[in-house]
Amino acid sequence: MTWPCSSPDFSPRGTRNVVSMTWAGYLLGSVIPKISRDVHLVVGIVIVLSVIPIAVEVLRARRRGAAPGVSGP
Repeated sequence: MTWPCSSPDFSPRGTRNVVSMTWAGYLLGSVIPKISRDVHLVVGIVIVLSVIPIAVEVLRARRRGAAPGVSGP
C-alpha cells in the first residue's frame, strides 16, 4: 500500500512541535549546564505535571457521579 504525500500521518504542526521541543531541550541544557545530571528528576516532574489534569478530571467525574468512561454532558 502506498501513501500519498498528503497523508494524514504527516503533519507540519507535528514536525514544528518536534523541532520546537528539540530546540527547547537544547536551550534548556545550555542555560542550566548541570541539568544532564538531574535529567531523571526533570522527566519525573514533567510526567507528574502531565498526569495532574487527568487526576483532576477523574475526581470531578466521581463527584458528579458519572459512570467510568462516560464523558461530559
